[in-house]
Amino acid sequence: MRLFLILAEELHFGRAAQRAFLAQPTLSQQIRALEDRLGVDLVQRSSRQIDLTDAGRALVPQARRLVAAMTDLQAVAAVHARRLQGNLRIGAIGGEAFMPYVIDILAELSARHPGIDVEIRSVNFVEQVYALPRGEIDAAFLRPPLPSGFRSLHLSSEPRIACLPADDPLVDQAPLTLADLCDHVVVDVPIPELRQWWDFWTVNPRPDGRPVRYGPVAGDMEALLSAVARGQAIAFLPAEARRDYSRRGVAYIDVVDLAPSTAALAWLPDSDHPLLTALLQAARAVLQHQTYGLDTPEPSTDG
Repeated sequence: MRLFLILAEELHFGRAAQRAFLAQPTLSQQIRALEDRLGVDLVQRSSRQIDLTDAGRALVPQARRLVAAMTDLQAVAAVHARRLQGNLRIGAIGGEAFMPYVIDILAELSARHPGIDVEIRSVNFVEQVYALPRGEIDAAFLRPPLPSGFRSLHLSSEPRIACLPADDPLVDQAPLTLADLCDHVVVDVPIPELRQWWDFWTVNPRPDGRPVRYGPVAGDMEALLSAVARGQAIAFLPAEARRDYSRRGVAYIDVVDLAPSTAALAWLPDSDHPLLTALLQAARAVLQHQTYGLDTPEPSTDG
C-alpha cells in the first residue's frame, strides 16, 4: 500500500521507484501483484504516462488510512520491543524494604516497567559492604555513611535514637543526652571496613573527645538487639526502629543531641545495567514530587 500511494502521488514509475529506493521493474511487479490480489486494475499504463483508474482513485483514501494504522501499530510494537525485562536484585538493610520511599520507588518502577521482576534481598552489616562489589545485588537501600566507592541518591532523613535494655534506669529519665550515656558500653561490628560507618552511628568519639567503649560484636540487627536485651550493651538506631524492631527487653529513647540519620539508594559507579538505570529514573521521579521524614517541608504559616 505504501508503494501504491507513492505511485499515486508521482504518477510516474521512474520517480516513484526512485523515492521507494527500488528498481523500476520491481516497483511495477509490486503494483501488479497488488492489483492481482485485489482483482482490479489500479493504474492505467501507456508508453508515456500513467494515471489512476477509478478504482485506484477510490482506493487512495483507504490506503492512506491503512498505512497510518500500520505506522501506529509498528510504533506500539516498537515500544513493547524496547520494554525492559529481567530480574533486578536489590539489597535492603534492616527494615529499609518497608520504608515509604522504598515502597513508592518500587511502585513507580513497576508502573513504568512491568516486565522487571524485583527481588529484595536482606543484607546484614557485613553484606552491605561486599554484596554490591561482588555482583550479588544490583543496588541497595542502605543507611549512610556508605562504603568507599559507592554512588548514592539521598532518599530521606530521620532522627536517631538510643536502644537500651528495658530495665536500664535511664529509660525513666528520657529524653537523654549523649553525656548521660557516656559510661555505657556500645555494641560493636565485626569487620574493620565498617569502622567509619559504625563510628558515625555510635558517635565515636563523643563531643567531649572521649572514645566509645565497645562491647559485644553483632553482624546484624537481631544479634544487636539480643545483646541490648541481655543488658550487654546499648546501640543507636534510626527512629524507625521503634516500629520495625519492637522486641521484649528493649527500649527506645530519644537523645536530644544526636544528629539525624539518612537513607540512600546505593550502586556502583561503573554499572551500566539498564534495569539499574530504570530504578534510578523511577527513584528520581518519585523524589521530584515527594519528600520523606525530616526532609518534608514544614507546613506554611503564612496568612
